[in-house]
Formats: sequence, structure tokens, C-alpha cells
Amino acid sequence: MAEGEVDEVLAEFLAESLEGLDAIEQAFVVLEQRPKDEATLAAIFRTMHSLKGSSGFLGFPHLERLAHAAESLLAELRAGHLELTPEITTALLRTVDVTRQVLDVVERTGSDGDDDHTELVAELARLRGDTQGAAGPGQDPPPPLVPSAAPQASAPPQGGPAPVSPPVEAPTGATPVERAEESAGAPATGGPGAPGTIRVDVGLVDRLMTLVGELVLARNQVLQCSAKQQDRTLQETAQRLNLVTSELQAAVTKTRMQPIGRLYAPLPRVVRDLGLACGKRVELVLEGAETELDRTILEAVKDPLTHLVRNAVDHGLESPEDRRAAGKPEVGQLRVRAFHEGGTVTVEVADDGAGIDPAAVRARAQAAGLLSAEALAKMDDRQVLELIFLPGFSTAATVTTISGRGVGMDVVRSNVERIGGTVDLQSTPGLGTTVRVKLPLTLAIIPTLVVRLGQDRYLVPQVHVLELVQLDRARAAEVLERIDGVSLLRLRDRLVPLVDLAEVLGLPRRDLLRPAEGTGTEGTDSEEVASVVVLQSERVRFGLLVDDVVDTTEIVVKPLGRQVQHLRVFGGVTIMGDGRLALILDVLGIVARAGLSSGDEERLGGRADRQDELGPEEDRSGVPRATLLLLGAGTARAALPLQVVERLEELGERAVERAGGREVLAYRGGILPLVRLADVVTAGAPHGDETDLRIVVIRHRDQRFGLVCGEIQDIVEEALELEPLEDRPGVAGLGLVGGEVTEILDVAALAHLARQGTRGVPVGAGRP
Repeated sequence: MAEGEVDEVLAEFLAESLEGLDAIEQAFVVLEQRPKDEATLAAIFRTMHSLKGSSGFLGFPHLERLAHAAESLLAELRAGHLELTPEITTALLRTVDVTRQVLDVVERTGSDGDDDHTELVAELARLRGDTQGAAGPGQDPPPPLVPSAAPQASAPPQGGPAPVSPPVEAPTGATPVERAEESAGAPATGGPGAPGTIRVDVGLVDRLMTLVGELVLARNQVLQCSAKQQDRTLQETAQRLNLVTSELQAAVTKTRMQPIGRLYAPLPRVVRDLGLACGKRVELVLEGAETELDRTILEAVKDPLTHLVRNAVDHGLESPEDRRAAGKPEVGQLRVRAFHEGGTVTVEVADDGAGIDPAAVRARAQAAGLLSAEALAKMDDRQVLELIFLPGFSTAATVTTISGRGVGMDVVRSNVERIGGTVDLQSTPGLGTTVRVKLPLTLAIIPTLVVRLGQDRYLVPQVHVLELVQLDRARAAEVLERIDGVSLLRLRDRLVPLVDLAEVLGLPRRDLLRPAEGTGTEGTDSEEVASVVVLQSERVRFGLLVDDVVDTTEIVVKPLGRQVQHLRVFGGVTIMGDGRLALILDVLGIVARAGLSSGDEERLGGRADRQDELGPEEDRSGVPRATLLLLGAGTARAALPLQVVERLEELGERAVERAGGREVLAYRGGILPLVRLADVVTAGAPHGDETDLRIVVIRHRDQRFGLVCGEIQDIVEEALELEPLEDRPGVAGLGLVGGEVTEILDVAALAHLARQGTRGVPVGAGRP
């Protein structure tokens, strides 16, 4: 073979071998719970046999010998001559680790190195019962291997090794190895080697994404220029460019999206080894493996997720004896769940362990000299839990090779915040701890809100935006208050801190409560003087005071120069459509600069009616609260989550067109598909005044569409319990909002209806 062909074959061998090892590792942990699962054992054997054959063909004798020793032991297990024990499982998993190391050497040098791994091969032979292979004449057999993550391993608890459940998405009867083989060879899945697929270098995909980002910037400039011209041909060409660019952006972004299940693959092994080391029994439950994220996000969150899982096993879950004494099952449960939520991905790591005692955290913080006793006494329990994220803080009684040095949770938070995510911790003593990590879908191109301060424009990532409030002098007097020198915004039944962007940036502060000069003439009070962008950052909700909200736009994030990287209030810079630069605000940095904390709202008044001191996340019943936009269509009443709403528009009926069997709208240089609320909710509801349409522009993942309604009633925050409805496309269920029965809309289903046309109902049916 030519040199280029050899390189291609070697690259294919490395990729398929690593994929096979990932699947084998998961299958071994599952097999330990089901030793009689012949299908799983046979699939592991086939994969190891293929690895041995490929190694021999490519001339890697040490790797071939190691794979042959593992294959021989697997053959004895498969034939029923041996029973799977924790010792055998540990040895086989150690073989997987060593094989990875050898493959790394192969990738770097083109050979499998000089180490023939005699000790490991002899150990595998000894476990197989081959004493001649285990030790030569006059030699003592090598000592048994221990798990690589168990430097101070305790004896496994009675009842066998720590159980680890397979991911809940796993189809019945399909083993991890078989699923890997199907994805690697079946043309329908597009795996490596399939006729309709090719392998593409990651660097090339990243380069394509960079070029698409530049194209988006150029598109924005062309659209802005064409909007100022009266040339119809230029405007049509610009709209076509906009459509093609959007489709190309979505396609290239999709090539970078990968399921978070890639991060799940090593977790069963981590939990197994750590459970043995700590003498704990753990059931690992993995959910949402199909949830997709940009590969750069996946790489950045890999280490934080692994640390959270290790922390939960080591610190969170109790020993079997302690769990029995507390009336709990001996086997602790650790649940890792990923799901889409409001344009972001949330990853939850939850355990049913002992939880975190705020009193213990206070004592440890005081003993470590992190805070004084007076400062700790003024902090509530939620603020105390935030101390977990301080550098050098640890609740471990002793330092071990696993943990105890206080260099974990602070690194987790800093790494997640570096990519625009947030980390939130909730814990109940005796019941368990939940850590929620919120991540953006991608770092390349993000939707933002354009705000103005003086003559300058700034950008706010929409993932943090809850709602907008416009103020004039009269309204400012009604909704703005000042307590202890802190400005507050009265937002319905809640007081939230108000941060003046001008003050954050070191500009003169404005006082909207003081009458403006020359307000003696009638009508001056109604003049709009400012806007408030209500933002949510972790558990801190606050209002950002700006001069005006200008627009929404998608931007390409460019890093700041080294000279200004220390300014935490800015997260990057971008090029706007007119060619000028605009700074991107870092919401977390603004929170830090303004000195806000999650306790400020309660300290300064909490709810305006002072009847409920609970936070916005849940009410007294523990039911999660949601911020909803209330809509009306005739007599029907509906609501949808506010975080998916991009804009509210009022457009005349003449702007609506029909194309491809559905209603669309020429909107902001593109085509916006429409869904009629009256066609989704209560049957036969009238559409309202056709000359005064109200359209809610919604963004669901990569799709934007409009929901046409009769009226926009209110924004409310409600503890929502949903009563599901069947056979109602577009409606998730019924809920009580403000004491009235309300149809809660299913945003994903609405997005599907926008693509396909409203659920079999002729577009515009029922309208005069």
C-alpha cells in the first residue's frame, strides 16, 4: 500500500478501536450486574477479537499479545468455564486502560512501543487458570491488580460490587457494545465505514464554523445597507442571501453538535471504581444521553461533570451502614440528567445522600479563616452553601488521594462560567444534593439583545433575559423604590435590585425618581426616559437600567484583547451590521461588580406583599415556578414559557402571505412561518381583529416562528402543576394560572406545526 493509504488505514484503526473500547468499558460495568448476559459477553468478545486481528495485520505485536490474553479469558467466561468476579472485571478494565495507552503511543509514534506488558498478560493468564502462562518456572505469580482509582480501597461491601444501571435510553436487549457496532457499521446511522459517510477532520469543521461566522457578519452588513436603499432587486438579493446564510449556519452548526452521551460513557467506570475505593454501593442512572451540545462545550464541561460525579460518590452518598441507620436503602442513587430548557442545556447531578449541613459549612469556613463569625452569622443557609465554591474550601475531614484539598468546586464553577454557563447548588440535609449546570448550546453564534447607553450600543446574551420594562417619569415613580440606598424595581408582586449600567461602567448615575428639569409642562411625564432589562444570573434576578432597547440580533463572539480582558463586565466583542464594534456584556461580571447576591432580594423586601418569603424557584408546596406569557384568542386563554419569547410585534393583516400551504411573514429580512393560536387552542375560537395582529416571535432551538394571537394579556410567575392532554398538538396540558384554567402551550409541537402547517386545519380556516 502507498504511504497515504497506510495513514488512512491506521487512522481508521485508531478511531474504531477507541470507539470499541468505550463500548467495552460500559459493557463490563453492566455485565458485572448481569453476569449471565450471554449477548453482552459475546459482543465484548467479538470486539476484542477484532482488535487482536487488526493489531496483528498492522504489525503491532505487543498490542496483539495483550488483546489475545484478554480474548482468551473472555473465551473461558463465554464458555461457562469461569464465573465473572470483581477481580476478573477489574483486570479486564485494567486491560482497557492499558490498551488506550498503547493506542496513544501508536498514534504518536506509529508503533506500539517497547513495553510488552508481561505482568498484565500473566495476570490475565492466572485468572484464566493457566499457571504456566501466569508465571514461568521459578517465578512467583504477580500480585492481583486493584482498581486504578482505589489507592485506599476498602473491601467491597457484602452483596457484590457497586451496582451501576445502564443509561435509561438503552433499548431492551441491546448491549453497549452492540449499539457501538451498529453505529459503526450500519449505513442508516452514518457510522464510520458506512457507504454514505466520510470522516472529516475536526479542524476543518472548526474552520468552516469560523467562515460561517464571518459570513453572518457580512450578511448583517448587507441587510442593513439594503434596508436603506430603494433598489428592489438589491433587497430581494439580500433576503435570498439571508436565507441561504441561515440555512448554511444551521447545517454547519449541526455538524459540530454531538450528543452528551459521549460524556456519559466513562461515568459508569468512574462510579464503579470510586464506589469500591470508598466502600459504597451506588446505582448510577443516566438520562438524556441524546441531548446535543456543541463539541467545544462538551470538551469544556467534561472535567467539571466528572468532578461533580466523583464528589457525589465521595462526599454525598453515605456508606451502607450509615444508610441503614438512616432508614435508607443500602444502595445510594446517583442520577445524571441532561435536557433542553429555554435555549440552553441543563445538566443535573443529583444524589440521595446525606446532603450538606449549613452549620458544618459555617464551622469549616470559620476554622479555615475564610470568613469571620460575624459575617457568617449574617448569611442565610443559601448563601452559606455558596461557600462550597470558594477556593481552598472543603468539607472533607481528612485529605485523601481522592479529595479533601478544596480545589474542586471552585474550578468547576470557573470552568463552566468561562463558557457562558452557570452552576447552582441545592441541598437538603438528610435527603441529598443537586447541582445544576446550565450551558449554552454553542459558543460560535449567539442571539443577543441590543441596548443603548448614550451613543454606545451594548449586547446582552438573550439566555439571561427574562423580560423588558419601559419607563417614563410617571411610571418610574410608581415602580421604582429605594431601600437602604439601593434602587429597586417593583415587578408585579416582587422587588428586584436595579443596577444602572452607567454606574457599572463608571459613568454618571441617573436618578429617575428625581423630576427632570423643565417638567412643568403637561405631557413631559409620559416621555420614555429609560428601559429596564430584567436578567437572571444563577439565583440572582435583577434589572439592568439602560437608555433604550434597540433590537435583537445574532452575533459572532470575538475575544477581547489582552489589554481589556481584566474588565469582567465585558465578555467579548462583535462587529455589527454597520461595521462598528459593540461590546458584549458579561452578566455574571455585572452581578459581581454591583455586589449582588441571591439574598439581596429577601433582605431588601422580597415579595412586595411580604406574604411569601420563598424564592422564585418554588412555592410552599415545592412545585417549581415558571414565568409565563399569557395570551388570548377569543375566549381561549393560553400561556407559554417567557424564556422562548424573542419579540412581541403588532403587524397588519396585509403583511401576512401564503406560501407552500402555510402562512408566512416577511420579517426582518427573512421569512417567518406563522401558527394561529386560535387553530391550536379551544376549537372554534374567533381570531379577533384581523387588522391588528399581535405576533409573538418565538425561538425554539435553531428555529424561529411567529404565534398569532388576539391579545397579549400579561406576564405572570406561577407555581405550575400540569394536567397532560392527549391528542392536542401544540398544547402540553392544562394548568391553573391566576386561579383560572389555562392551556399551556407545547413550544416544540408549535415549532413542528410552523414547519408543517397547522395540524391538518386549512390555513386561515374559520376566518371571514
